[in-house]
Amino acid sequence: GDATAGDLHMLKTCALSDDVLAYIMIKTGLYKCLYDSNNVSVENLKREVEMSDKIGRDAYNAKVDSVWKTPPKYIGLAGGRLHGNGEEKMPADLTEDLCFSFKAILGALVLGIGLEGMWEGMMKKLVAELLELSPEQLRKEYGEVSSICKNYQKGYESRLVKNAVM
Repeated sequence: GDATAGDLHMLKTCALSDDVLAYIMIKTGLYKCLYDSNNVSVENLKREVEMSDKIGRDAYNAKVDSVWKTPPKYIGLAGGRLHGNGEEKMPADLTEDLCFSFKAILGALVLGIGLEGMWEGMMKKLVAELLELSPEQLRKEYGEVSSICKNYQKGYESRLVKNAVM
């Protein structure tokens, strides 16, 4: 069927939330390019990422009907959140510097090589896996552990909007 506004917003949020961008910065080693790569928030987030990877790996191994055919590269992510912290965003003091830096790197690449060059040269490789699942697959896989997948229902931007309409 056709994607609704709620579906599209959920897809965007699951692929580009602050938690996701900070996680990608840690997992890919991009944080090592930063001026202050050894700051306390980076070290604390690295521990959170290690823990979310373990929880995600255990969840994947325990699930008999996963929509993933093979373990995902970003196994610690669960519908735009870190496994084990799916009901809430990571604290801003852990993610905001990394997210700002990620966006600054992308902006510099757009200025240097253009939007298509940035997408093909870097971003597509980093987020391709996050764009593989359909909205229904995201809800099936992560609906019990991700506040994003719980809140963005098909046809509505959120449960709050859905309840206000009724």
